[in-house]
Amino acid sequence: MNPNAIASILRDLTKVLDCFYEPLPFDIKRDEMLTMDEVCQRLKIHRNTLVGWLKKGSFPEPIDVSGQKRWPTSMINARIYEDNPHLREKEYLMKQAQRISKSVPDNYEHLLAEARRISKPEKSGASA
Repeated sequence: MNPNAIASILRDLTKVLDCFYEPLPFDIKRDEMLTMDEVCQRLKIHRNTLVGWLKKGSFPEPIDVSGQKRWPTSMINARIYEDNPHLREKEYLMKQAQRISKSVPDNYEHLLAEARRISKPEKSGASA
């Protein structure tokens, strides 16, 4: 088999495997790996509360790191984000403000002002 045929097969195999690839729900390079006690401390909950959530399936399962259970901080942050729709609303407003103002993402103050303007309810029956 010639090198071009092998390269072609490898490209095709890579394409097929990419269909099954799911990105990790956390960033190993940046995440802090928390123990159960650290998770409880950060969330200000009792250990039994966390155990109950895990049994009910309402909290992400830990990952195994060298035989020890750890929670990446981004998994916990994602869970908090999912449980609080008002956080998603703020993000939506910022994106809408960015779209409307057609500004660059670095112009945070302008975007924040635009998001505040969008989120204010219109006054009805304003007097002249």
